[in-house]
Amino acid sequence: MKIEIVGAGVVGLAFGRALLSRGHAVRWVDSRPERLRSLRDEGLTAAVPCESSDPCSLHVICVPTPTNGREQDRSALSESLARVAALLRPELSPTVVIRSTILPGTSRQWAIPLLETISGLHHGKHFRFAYCPEFLRESHAVADASAPRVHLIGALELGHGDAIAEVLAPFEAPVVRVSLEAAELQKYIHNTFNALKISFFNDMRRVAKQLDVIADAEAIFSVTCQSAEGMWNPAYGTRNWGPVAGHCLPKDLEAFLGWMRSCDLDSPLLESLSALRRHGE
Repeated sequence: MKIEIVGAGVVGLAFGRALLSRGHAVRWVDSRPERLRSLRDEGLTAAVPCESSDPCSLHVICVPTPTNGREQDRSALSESLARVAALLRPELSPTVVIRSTILPGTSRQWAIPLLETISGLHHGKHFRFAYCPEFLRESHAVADASAPRVHLIGALELGHGDAIAEVLAPFEAPVVRVSLEAAELQKYIHNTFNALKISFFNDMRRVAKQLDVIADAEAIFSVTCQSAEGMWNPAYGTRNWGPVAGHCLPKDLEAFLGWMRSCDLDSPLLESLSALRRHGE
């Protein structure tokens, strides 16, 4: 299949190489001259955004979506959608896929209407749209793209994600299909959970240092990985069984927080958890 990838950064480059290995014809689009030269020096196909290209049936957008103040900067995404909109050809049954991290509601409320306005075409009739977030670690992007753990496809209707599902099928990872907003939300749950876990163990490292057992920190964290059900049971805590309860968890959380306060150790993370528990959340 002919596939255009808009954005040849970490995500776009890794995903494109994985697609090449599966026999697809990949064309990258990027505005950075040095990135274009690097791709072309490898004998790969690359174009600048303003350069005309042959239409294709699958357009994958992998551009940065940084935070500008408290809002998401969608300028690169807007430019990419404008380019893609101009290339849509109904006779090819094209599908537009965004892999960039976008806030819930972005696809339905902004991206799809923008594509329709610029192209003069109608979503669902002339082209399809899907949101398919990436789950790549920056330092292992190529390996993760080649051997993914799972694929998530969000669309307004089930069949709208068929083109990207077909492309992803040879990677032999589970494919989960949900609504657009659910897929957008999941990517943020994915990243904020990772941030939460890092913050928790950073707090515990500070406690270990206070007790002068920092030399054993990695050992006790390793044991926690094996002992705590929240570590070895992936579904633990995800079911709708209410707030933190039972005999041990509330008791030990409050006792540990009290001890930390007595040692002049602060943990906004654990204090927030305690407040949520008291409010029954």
